[in-house]
Amino acid sequence: MLRVRDLSVAYGDDPVLENVDLDVEAGEFATLLGPSGSGKTSVLRAVTGLLEPSRGKIEMGVES
Repeated sequence: MLRVRDLSVAYGDDPVLENVDLDVEAGEFATLLGPSGSGKTSVLRAVTGLLEPSRGKIEMGVES
């Protein structure tokens, strides 16, 4: 399972995500949808460890 709580990301002083919560169960398929610039790639970069969040918690492999 993937669990994201209170995720916030900023580039310098510019916040791009604030207070994002997300749960994806093992075996589940999830899609991030939104317009260009809405933060989809920033969420994925934070989850994969390529981007350090300003705030929040990301847990993988946790039991629900």
